[in-house]
Amino acid sequence: MDRQVLVVKLLESLNEKSKNLSDFFVDSFKGAFVLLKAINDSKDVVYSGDLAKTLGISTARMSAILNSLSKSDLIVREDDPKDKRKTIVKLTDKGKKELEERKQSINAKLNGFVSRLSEDEIETFFAIIQKI
Repeated sequence: MDRQVLVVKLLESLNEKSKNLSDFFVDSFKGAFVLLKAINDSKDVVYSGDLAKTLGISTARMSAILNSLSKSDLIVREDDPKDKRKTIVKLTDKGKKELEERKQSINAKLNGFVSRLSEDEIETFFAIIQKI
């Protein structure tokens, strides 16, 4: 089969699958999950301003997300004792549990997407995605 025909078939196939994948990624990687993960993965003290920069969102948007997470008892905010202008953000035990549950849910969904593929096919797919 010629390369152009293969590319068209690939695009058609991706278009068919994109709705399911798009819904999955939008649902899985909304602000809350990404933010909880960023806080959890940080080795240092986490400041709200730094989170906003890292995630590429405004400090106003970050504040709104943090307010929501705080009301849900997923995070706590504390004034930095060294610099009162900065706010330290920490996960609560409930936040850590929520993050773990979301990770498990995402892993289960991803496994569902790739369940029909062999390990070699998954590795090949991953290699191709990295090249794109």
